[in-house]
Amino acid sequence: MGADRLDEVLDAAYDCLTRYGVRRTTMDDIASTMGVSRSAGHL
Repeated sequence: MGADRLDEVLDAAYDCLTRYGVRRTTMDDIASTMGVSRSAGHL
């Protein structure tokens, strides 16, 4: 995974974690925030 992609994943994860909390954040939430499907992205 390239550094740019990693930054994008981390930014999306941070956004979801602050919005939904640790217990309610899913990989689908992170993928959706990134604008990709979970199966298409390598999360």
